[in-house]
Amino acid sequence: MQTGIPILDGLQFNPISTFFFLVCVIIGLTVHEFAHAAVASRQGDQTARQAGRISLNPLAHLDPAGSFMFLIAGIGWAKPVPVNPYQLKDGKWGDFQVSIAGIVTNLILASIAGICLIIFQWLGIDITPNSSSLVVQFLIQLSFVNCLLAAFNILPIPPLDGSKAIGILVPRFLESTYQKYLQVGPVLLIGLFLISFTLHLNFFGRIIEPMVVVLQYLTTFGFFR
Repeated sequence: MQTGIPILDGLQFNPISTFFFLVCVIIGLTVHEFAHAAVASRQGDQTARQAGRISLNPLAHLDPAGSFMFLIAGIGWAKPVPVNPYQLKDGKWGDFQVSIAGIVTNLILASIAGICLIIFQWLGIDITPNSSSLVVQFLIQLSFVNCLLAAFNILPIPPLDGSKAIGILVPRFLESTYQKYLQVGPVLLIGLFLISFTLHLNFFGRIIEPMVVVLQYLTTFGFFR
């Protein structure tokens, strides 16, 4: 199945890159959800802690359906972290921090991978996707996957993080409308997935691909163009 994202579509021809991609997906999703849970706990909401989500064990976070979507479409999700916004000590600002924690953590991981790749290049090691170094290939996938997760979650479609992050901007008179949007958003997201892949519209590919390119450029400090 074609995703509409050229880098993803090319993975099917490279078993090593595909393996590293899946490993990096597990790493990226785990730290993403761990960050949500940890920040929520710091904000005073212990719901995620009680659910065992402040953990770096992938089994605590992986969602069977979301993992399956990664295998067939290159884009998926983990189990949402339970958060009670009424227990957050900073209110909307606390909810915003919890919402962006996963995205920020993914970008930090991508930046770490980018710094490692830059050091390797300074040492004269080939850091192109065709490099014979398995470490380089892993770092390339770590950079790409975390930028992909960040870009996907930035989208303001519930239950993605972007939809919750914009809550801090919603005026009080639109609060009820915003809450209804959060409730119907997951259906909208699934509908967009089905329409995109059934009709070959590549909706997500056309939106996410340029975002990933920009994020990779920024997190590798301009070394990947």
